[in-house]
Amino acid sequence: MSHSPNIRTAVLGAGLLVFTLSLDEIAVTFFLIGDRNTLPLHIWGLLRRGITPEVNAVSTIIFLVSVAVIVVWARFLREEAPG
Repeated sequence: MSHSPNIRTAVLGAGLLVFTLSLDEIAVTFFLIGDRNTLPLHIWGLLRRGITPEVNAVSTIIFLVSVAVIVVWARFLREEAPG
């Protein structure tokens, strides 16, 4: 029986890190994206006009998705833990 390395947690952790950094790197996204629009750029554009209900709604959705991912991640780690 061969033992393969368990990279699932590393890949999921990297995905969470990439998601977090993509929301933080507005300047890099602005210069690299070209003529397309991304969620961070859309939020940044909305914030330039002030805090509106749209900004509040998007922020709430991002927060809830982040909390849901953390809860799923914690359950996943608890199930994988030996014992």
